Amino acid sequence: MTWAKLHPGTELHDLAHYAIETELELKDAFYGILAAGYAIEDFEARPEERPDPLRPANLPRTSLQVEHLVNLLLTELQSGAPLQDFIPRFQEILRQSNLPEMLLLTEEKLCRIREQLNILRGRWNAVAVGGAMELEF
Repeated sequence: MTWAKLHPGTELHDLAHYAIETELELKDAFYGILAAGYAIEDFEARPEERPDPLRPANLPRTSLQVEHLVNLLLTELQSGAPLQDFIPRFQEILRQSNLPEMLLLTEEKLCRIREQLNILRGRWNAVAVGGAMELEF
């Protein structure tokens, strides 16, 4: 178990990670790394102060792919409408970052990720001031 005081905007980023990682059944991205025993504050440290496996060059490729997917999903949310050609855009971002394509991501799974993220956002918005939202991974 790990927890952190949230900085503004962090909750949506972390909820997007959760929706993606659970829908795609990924075990080596953010929540999988936490489940392996690392703490959220390990990620908040400067890269050179992080445990060796959490330094950017040592992170699993999947975790880097998911980070790009989270960012594109958040861009979509900020725009207020689904992005045209979401998956091709995502795959191009991966190519530009020298990462392999994420073949697990299909239109059907993307729809389920979006749905789950909306449910999680609703749950988060219902949390009372001073309350907490628990996610099991």
